Amino acid sequence: MTRLFTEGFEFGVFNGFIATAGSPVRVSSTARSGSYCFNVPGMTIYREFSGVSEVYFRYGYNTSQINSTNQRFQWLNGTTVLGHLRLEGEHITAYTSGSTLIGTGSVFIPSSTWFLLEAYIKIDNSIGRIVVKIDGITDIDFTGDTQPDAITTINRIGNSFPGASTHYVDDIAINNALGETDSGWCGDGHIILLKPVSDGDVLQLIPSSGSSHWSLVDDIPPNITDYVSGSTVGEYDLYHISDFGLTGQTISRIWTESTSLDTVAEGGYISLGIKRVSGSISWSGSLVQLTSYSQSKGTEYLLNPDDGQPWEASDLNSLQIAIKTEQIS
Repeated sequence: MTRLFTEGFEFGVFNGFIATAGSPVRVSSTARSGSYCFNVPGMTIYREFSGVSEVYFRYGYNTSQINSTNQRFQWLNGTTVLGHLRLEGEHITAYTSGSTLIGTGSVFIPSSTWFLLEAYIKIDNSIGRIVVKIDGITDIDFTGDTQPDAITTINRIGNSFPGASTHYVDDIAINNALGETDSGWCGDGHIILLKPVSDGDVLQLIPSSGSSHWSLVDDIPPNITDYVSGSTVGEYDLYHISDFGLTGQTISRIWTESTSLDTVAEGGYISLGIKRVSGSISWSGSLVQLTSYSQSKGTEYLLNPDDGQPWEASDLNSLQIAIKTEQIS
């Protein structure tokens, strides 16, 4: 699997990005999918990953500012900007390095309206590519030199947005171009949260208060006063989750996610899992915990392990999700 990053902000926190300027604002009234998006005015942010020569990314984007040279979707190596996209004159423009314009799109982009921005970037000094799609329509397709200096890889996808306007982002994904799955366009994706609604078949962790476990781990956004904890390796909880509730939708992937920490010393681990209708539990690998609350993501399952087929709503409605103590420092 070569999905590098998926984020829909459904926990109501600004996960996954490093911000070097500005402060994000959680928004519930304007979300493209699910319950939340974020407004990132006056912000410079990026997502870092291991260097690749080709990358695909997508953003759900909604902005009141449709003509600014400072409004940029960037691909970088470290702090070096290798190229970027701008919204100029209600159209997308593409640049290599700092200022070399290589393409101007023709698709009209209205203000204050959600649209899907997708891009494919290949770094090469002669057969590089920059392809941009707006709502699935190819708008820019450039072949040529996309390699500034001697830099051959991308290890950051970032954004730089001006202030005094709205810049809503949601349903973000990044793929590289390797492997059998997720090695191409991310496609239109809508990320929703199915959160705990009742206790499941196994309850081995310790609730911070009361007897109910699920009600201590369903807070959106997460808080630090309600929680479950464990001090014995291998103990876990299961929780029933809310029904999928949508019709006519293709489910392309599922995963479990937690906000958690190691209360003893950094170096403890957890696993996140799913219990399917068959009764089998699939666990993620060991996920290291920090001494402050942070996001942990479990394995992404593109198919149902029970039958090897795409997920259906009935599959999700029968799932239980799990969190397990793997190692205590």
